[in-house]
Amino acid sequence: MDVSRRRATPSKKIQALTTANATLQDGNAELKKAYDKLETERDQLRQTIKSLQVAVSVLLGSSAGMAVGLAIGLAGVAAGTALTAAITVFFAVIMASMAILNYMRRPPA
Repeated sequence: MDVSRRRATPSKKIQALTTANATLQDGNAELKKAYDKLETERDQLRQTIKSLQVAVSVLLGSSAGMAVGLAIGLAGVAAGTALTAAITVFFAVIMASMAILNYMRRPPA
């Protein structure tokens, strides 16, 4: 009869372990939510960085293209030639910028 009484009422140690386990599970759930939130923010920051890198590349290309076009135009060359050179430099600078950015994103081997 003494044995049935022990099984009917759990000991204080078991209750403490059960409470601690429940607390740890709650903490684990909160940590998972915080981790997921941080991952989302990290992904948003990476997207923002990519957008800024593209914008900077386009600005560099347009500045270089405009400078070359103006320089050639002021040298007395035909407007069509100056425009062609400016467009060529524009795309060359953008392509070079994108290649450099792509190279920098790769993890080291």
